[in-house]
Amino acid sequence: MTTLLTTGYGDTVLQTNFGRLVASVVKILGFSIIVVPIVIIIAEIFKSLSETSWKN
Repeated sequence: MTTLLTTGYGDTVLQTNFGRLVASVVKILGFSIIVVPIVIIIAEIFKSLSETSWKN
C-alpha cells in the first residue's frame, strides 16, 4: 500500500503532468486493490448476519 501511494520523499517530487497523471492512476488502482475486496467481504458478512437474524 505504501509503495503504491508514495510519490516521493518530499525532496523528490513528480515534475511533469504525465508523471502526475500516471501516479494518480496508480494511486486509484492501489486503493481499489485494497478497498474493493474489503467491501465485498463486509457485504457478505452483513448478508450472512441479516439472513441468520431473520431465521431466528
